[in-house]
Amino acid sequence: MRLRLKLQCLTVLLLLAPAFIAGCNSRVQDNFNRIRIGDSSIEVVELIGEPSSRIVIDTRLRKDGDIDYSQRWQWGDNLSTLATGVAFPLTVPDRIWAVFFDQDLQVLGTSEPTWLDQ
Repeated sequence: MRLRLKLQCLTVLLLLAPAFIAGCNSRVQDNFNRIRIGDSSIEVVELIGEPSSRIVIDTRLRKDGDIDYSQRWQWGDNLSTLATGVAFPLTVPDRIWAVFFDQDLQVLGTSEPTWLDQ
């Protein structure tokens, strides 16, 4: 009986997860273009919600002129983009929304998924 209940709960969760994720991405997609240079991280979260990942750039990885941001927050991550962020923190996956922050967590710029252009 317990196993059956667990399987039913798992089935419901698996069926609802894509709808929840789609709803989150919809909010991001609908409001992403409202983010402006100089916005605070609090304003960004109010507009599009909590990020799916936060990449903090280790200053030892920087080369002169390489990057000018200290954090990149990402929305719409999947397992592949999370792994890319860990293995190659300076690489911005082309399937996610990204916001780049300075050390004071003020927006320096944004990047949208390339699939939006198609």
